[in-house]
Amino acid sequence: MGTDFRKSFRAVALLASLLVFTGFGRGRDLSEPTVPSSTGGNPIDAFYVVAPGIYRGAQPDKAGYDALKALGVRTVVGLRTSGWPIFRESRLAEARGIRFISVPLGSFSTPQDRDIHLVLDYLSDPALRPIFIHCRHGEDRTGLLVGLYRVFQQNWTPADAYAEMLKYNFHPLLWALRDYYFRMTDWNPAPSELIPALQ
Repeated sequence: MGTDFRKSFRAVALLASLLVFTGFGRGRDLSEPTVPSSTGGNPIDAFYVVAPGIYRGAQPDKAGYDALKALGVRTVVGLRTSGWPIFRESRLAEARGIRFISVPLGSFSTPQDRDIHLVLDYLSDPALRPIFIHCRHGEDRTGLLVGLYRVFQQNWTPADAYAEMLKYNFHPLLWALRDYYFRMTDWNPAPSELIPALQ
């Protein structure tokens, strides 16, 4: 059993190396999103422009909320589950005239369809823009929602949207989020197509 495991591990490592050196996000230009010049840099980690009027990133602090206010952000959608950070953030947003919407999603549990549809509706509503979406690190829960937005609102292929998710540090070992993405997009990548899809 140990020998089989070592062989499997070596095969996975080799395939991962090949994917890194040959590139796996083909079919769409995944050029680096840029921080809008009006911010002069942004104190929010993992801050990127998704589309005109839609931003993503990590949990903003006071300086982050000041930057969002300066950008003209009208709405913030928070995906965190902890009570105190949600309460504190609602106060930061309220003090700056920004609408804060909390839709708690766990990193280790399968999302509820109603919550996902709710967030996608928010992202798609021009009346709420400019809008900023975040979780704690701006990578996994945020990455899932942005990936689904790319597929369902911008007509990206599931493979291209998933490649972007990985590029911005989505962790495929979070099986619940990863498998939810595959199910929602009706995408079943073979191991040879995408190494993070290995079970």
